[in-house]
Amino acid sequence: MLAAAVSGAASVGVLLPDSFEFFHGLLHGYETWIVALSAVLVAGGAWLEAAARREGRVRDFPWLFAFSCACFLFNLAVVLMHRA
Repeated sequence: MLAAAVSGAASVGVLLPDSFEFFHGLLHGYETWIVALSAVLVAGGAWLEAAARREGRVRDFPWLFAFSCACFLFNLAVVLMHRA
């Protein structure tokens, strides 16, 4: 049983980079649209956050919105570094 597990792990280690290469190429083809969609979603989140604060329902720091902004900025930096 251990030999089968090691064999399976070795197969995954060899074949996994090839499957990532396919998705990596696919993402590069649509990276501008992905970043644009991400920007729209972050802007929508900002609008919802502002609406909730105007109504007085939210008083805490918006951790989830801050995290989504940080992820957007990270994705934007990655795209810009790939293009440089």
